[in-house]
Amino acid sequence: MDSISDTYVSASSTVPDQHAKTTMTSQIQNRVFSGSMPVAVKLPLARIGYSDASDGKALSSVNYLNVTPEGNATSCASGDPAFPVLTTITINDDASNGQVLLRVYQNPDTGAGRTTVDVSWSYSDALYVSSGYCNSVAATSFGCTAGDFVITTPLGTAGVKLALGSNYSANVVVDDGTAYTAQPNMQLTTTHQVQPLSDPFCFSTDFPMTCMQFADDNTARHGEDSRLQ
Repeated sequence: MDSISDTYVSASSTVPDQHAKTTMTSQIQNRVFSGSMPVAVKLPLARIGYSDASDGKALSSVNYLNVTPEGNATSCASGDPAFPVLTTITINDDASNGQVLLRVYQNPDTGAGRTTVDVSWSYSDALYVSSGYCNSVAATSFGCTAGDFVITTPLGTAGVKLALGSNYSANVVVDDGTAYTAQPNMQLTTTHQVQPLSDPFCFSTDFPMTCMQFADDNTARHGEDSRLQ
């Protein structure tokens, strides 16, 4: 995204006395899985596993073994009279910026239950680059030194970026002695949207007067797979 700020000290300013262009380049990558099972899984779990691939190439693989309620689970009333007891297990993976959220709904009187599992991984980075100039103008607050300037500010990264191709597939396993599995598979579609530089918007007709313009260039690759079994 580009933003341009031009400031004019007076009506006689034929060019901006201060000009700044800021470009923010960012990347965001999310992988999200949500599934459910018509039974209350037995705890502790032998394994929760997630692996994925794109264009036939393996991307990542994690396995959480002997997942117990102790230390990372909470039990409470679910608010659902059919399954009044809810046990929630949360696993946070700081290295990959991922999270596994398992909810086990139970009815102690009937033995009925159900389980939901949500898995998410995210990656993000951002870089700011500012460039422009500022001219010193007598008898004003513009006391800067004339000349060009460039400031580059990386904002860091979070998570692990994967090399995605034209498709994406995953294998998810929740195993309590019985292995419950899901294999989502999807084609990835690329979209490209461009917002051209907008007309200037000026905050005031008084001087000094600042005018702003904006532009954006966004490319996205996305896909989804939904199944009922």
